[in-house]
Amino acid sequence: MTDTTVIEKPKAFIPERDPPFVRRFERPDIDKHAAWFIPRLLKAFPHLNERSIYTWLLNILGSNEFMFLYFDHGIALAQAVQYGLRAEAVVEEQFVWAEDPLDKDMQADIAWAYTHFYEWAKRKSLSILIVEENSDVPHELVREKLDKRLFERKQVFAKVAKL
Repeated sequence: MTDTTVIEKPKAFIPERDPPFVRRFERPDIDKHAAWFIPRLLKAFPHLNERSIYTWLLNILGSNEFMFLYFDHGIALAQAVQYGLRAEAVVEEQFVWAEDPLDKDMQADIAWAYTHFYEWAKRKSLSILIVEENSDVPHELVREKLDKRLFERKQVFAKVAKL
């Protein structure tokens, strides 16, 4: 009787990416990233001009109401927002942008912003994190980083004509 040994082909090893370098956005970072993100802000918020954007950025850098994150090739901003008389604030994504919105590696790096936003909301004892408001990160990657089921809600509104 012969012994036969089945040799299975090993599965391809795909190493997980290390988390990217991330920290709070600071004043000198404006100079590093401004060439690509200021035009995007102007396009996303056409009612603003360059001067008002710089003023706004400088005002939010030290605010605990905002979490503004720096990545080597991206930026991410979330805000703790209190609506009217509601008992609890929510953390709302303002934007999660990559220097090159179509670059998969940059998307994977800035997706870590959602992990930071989630932990920040948890530390503030807030139960809602609103995501995918203005993001370069694909939905599946957002869900993976949050390791949570994402929910959607319908919002009903009326459009008011400009005068």
